Amino acid sequence: MTRSVNGPGWSREAQLASIEARRRKARAKLGSGISRRPLPTNPILTGSLIREESPQPGDGEYTAAARALNRRRGYDGLPTVALGTELNSLVRTDSPELFRGVMEPEYAEAFKRGDFWIGGGVFGTGTYVALPAQINTYMSTTPFDLAVSYANSYPLGPVTANDPRMMRMVMKPDAMVYTDFNAFEDEIEKTLQSVDELAESLSGTDDYEDIAALRNALRDEGVAGAYLGIDAQLDPASPAGTIYNRTAVVVQDAPAVRPQ
Repeated sequence: MTRSVNGPGWSREAQLASIEARRRKARAKLGSGISRRPLPTNPILTGSLIREESPQPGDGEYTAAARALNRRRGYDGLPTVALGTELNSLVRTDSPELFRGVMEPEYAEAFKRGDFWIGGGVFGTGTYVALPAQINTYMSTTPFDLAVSYANSYPLGPVTANDPRMMRMVMKPDAMVYTDFNAFEDEIEKTLQSVDELAESLSGTDDYEDIAALRNALRDEGVAGAYLGIDAQLDPASPAGTIYNRTAVVVQDAPAVRPQ
């Protein structure tokens, strides 16, 4: 049974205190120097990989760069597919169940067993998921219903019971997750400053175009997340989060159903 962050009797103050405690825990973990993966080789080579990645039909501005980083990191590998009961055992207060709705059943199947398609949105490239509504006090909808709103489409029509367009997942216990989007943005800004300094030192050299490509791509949160070795950003103050590393996910094999 999924535990609620704000069960009966929780005041708003207690909810906010719980959220901030989780944010501090995430910042402390990431700042310790032991939970972030090493950078994927040197910045110049990374920029070269980005420049060499060919755009594909339907790509957004940063999709090709994200694809290059994901491949280098191994983030485009397959997730762990599990039974719903197995997923239940992984759901915790600090690792909630996540829902995702897609427009076609084959998109859900591809996420579980096929090629990794990179989406995009206001928080950069990646796989968008709905976060628990009980910690989004300004949201009137549930995370399941938010995911449903993305799955409802013509010609398939509204989502039905056991609809294959609906997915339920959870991050693995050892996943590296930012739970404070502002802190994540600060980390990206520091990285950009460091890359800017390197670019300035390489001005006029053969390596400048590679580092310039990296500098431009890092303005996208999804590219930056993969570059920094982060698996996802799931800020509980937002109704939606973004997964960068598919291999850090456990996804339910059967379609997601409305929680009771």
